[in-house]
Amino acid sequence: MTPEIDQYFQVANELIQEGTAFVTVTLLSRKGHVPQMPGSKITVLEKGLHWGTIGGGKFEARAIREAQSLLQQQS
Repeated sequence: MTPEIDQYFQVANELIQEGTAFVTVTLLSRKGHVPQMPGSKITVLEKGLHWGTIGGGKFEARAIREAQSLLQQQS
């Protein structure tokens, strides 16, 4: 496994142990210039981005908003 994946699993495990709800967003493919590779991940809490990047910018901001919306629906 890559260091990033190891770190992701460590972060996810800590959140699970704490009982903190989170969403994982994974970049599946890319079109045009995207600074991250497919497989890049972020973890999002209800308050916002917790860990990682899927490239930043408007795309990542939208992914964070969508993840927050999912978490709010579960509350």
